Amino acid sequence: MCGQAIFREDLPVELDHKKNPIRVDLLYRQPLEQKINIRMLVGVFDAEDLNYSEVEETYYKFVNSSLERVTLEPLITWDYIEMLGEYDVSYVVCRDQDVYSKFSEDPKFRLVFNGGNVAVFQVVK
Repeated sequence: MCGQAIFREDLPVELDHKKNPIRVDLLYRQPLEQKINIRMLVGVFDAEDLNYSEVEETYYKFVNSSLERVTLEPLITWDYIEMLGEYDVSYVVCRDQDVYSKFSEDPKFRLVFNGGNVAVFQVVK
């Protein structure tokens, strides 16, 4: 998956991808009592079956027409905490070290086993 985000309000101070292109944290430095307005346009395209030159070509077309609407299909998202409750999930197994911090830094999970190549987190209910 490749994509682009165009910020319309309150630009983040820093984009932190922690050497991992799968996840990006938007960091803002504002007092806790001050509200942040985050408005952005997000565009993505599926690059799974494309070689590097095809990804590059598609990306440059995408950048040059970033405000052009290509499809009306919705971007489907979900609240993972809601899903964990809906399916009554008690434990999550993590085999991807790049995703490890997603669980280890989230207070809704507690590390119960770390074997190096695999970690198990208990869902805090």
